[in-house]
Amino acid sequence: MKIKVITAGSRGDIQPYVALGLGLQMAGHDVCIVTHKSFTQFIKSYGLDMYPIEVDPEELVNSEKGKKMLENGSNPFISIKCFLELYKEALGEFLDSLLPACEGADALIFSMTAFACYFVAEKLKIPAVATYLFPFNRTKAFPSVFLPPDIKLGGSFNFFSHALSEQIFWQPVRPVINKWLKKTLKMDPIPFISGFSRLNKLKFPIIYGYSSLVIPKPKEWGDWIKVTGYWYLDQPLEWQPPNDLLEFLDSGSPPVYIGFGSMVNRNPEESAEIVLRALEKSKSRGILLSGWGGLQKSDLPNNVFLTNSVPHDWLFPQMSAVVHHGGAGTTSAGLRAGIPSVIIPFFADQPFWADRVHMLGVGPKPIPRKKVTPENLAEAIKIATSDVKIQKKAARVGQAIRQENGIENAVNQINKIIKYK
Repeated sequence: MKIKVITAGSRGDIQPYVALGLGLQMAGHDVCIVTHKSFTQFIKSYGLDMYPIEVDPEELVNSEKGKKMLENGSNPFISIKCFLELYKEALGEFLDSLLPACEGADALIFSMTAFACYFVAEKLKIPAVATYLFPFNRTKAFPSVFLPPDIKLGGSFNFFSHALSEQIFWQPVRPVINKWLKKTLKMDPIPFISGFSRLNKLKFPIIYGYSSLVIPKPKEWGDWIKVTGYWYLDQPLEWQPPNDLLEFLDSGSPPVYIGFGSMVNRNPEESAEIVLRALEKSKSRGILLSGWGGLQKSDLPNNVFLTNSVPHDWLFPQMSAVVHHGGAGTTSAGLRAGIPSVIIPFFADQPFWADRVHMLGVGPKPIPRKKVTPENLAEAIKIATSDVKIQKKAARVGQAIRQENGIENAVNQINKIIKYK
């Protein structure tokens, strides 16, 4: 079958869908990834077809609103407001691309950010599956991932928080989607509160690409909702680590990885100074992902190595700990590697994943981005690299996650839904 996989976001948002696309391709499907033009080379390097959409996520994140969104991560209302404003700005162009991108498909697989593909599938009269990387269905088991995780007011509040999140995300985009439905798809507009809740009422199939070891499936989720395990994308077979990185790894004890993915900062020099002082205070060697305010290798002490992009599945198992922003992809890579994580969440679902890591016992208490100092980061690194209990728990969780086969599970479920044998 010809399957279009539609997603949008940062590299961490796209990567699991490339992994899923490869799994579907191996199962016999003709797969095309529909996403941002900037990821064309990355996707095609894995031998997958690609339909480019012009919206540039890096440009959005680096805009004034994007920086404000990240800076106000400790206030979910402000950060979500900024995110929705950015999403709404890009949504029109994204929606205009969907129908031509999906034409000729036998089935659609779409992410949370490509939710509108549900309507395209309805228009084309083809099967579709929603695939999410964080929990978005209503439950009493835990609150919405977009609320501060320290708000614990019981099951009824948790359930309400999910319903509220649905409306927070639906209402700002409703006028744009309804205009597109009427003009482009020639379909009736969607009523006031029926966006995401419509999928719940229809028992629309939803597959979650994370491990039930990290978030057990809530009892009230029906059989149309599946949790398959993570969708990992390993490095290409032809990839080889640079010699200077190999030499650094061989020159001493396992270092600490520090990187914050696509997160930006108005003052990267200050962040770099905090990280370097924390490594010095904790007496740790470090590997820094590039993006640290113009840092050059010549600026760094001998115990710190600066690199561009290194596959997490190769690098993380060689680290003593990983320090990161708590994005779903980086969090899952740290868990899979079986090493402790120190998480500095910025916004959105990152505090939720940070809290989960701490609750699992595989990392120290997270440090909100605005509260990071050389002293508390150094202390967190010391705990992560010396606490035997945390290290053993991380190793056990990593071993269990590596035994899961999230992609195979997801492909099997998708095949059942779209009736492919």
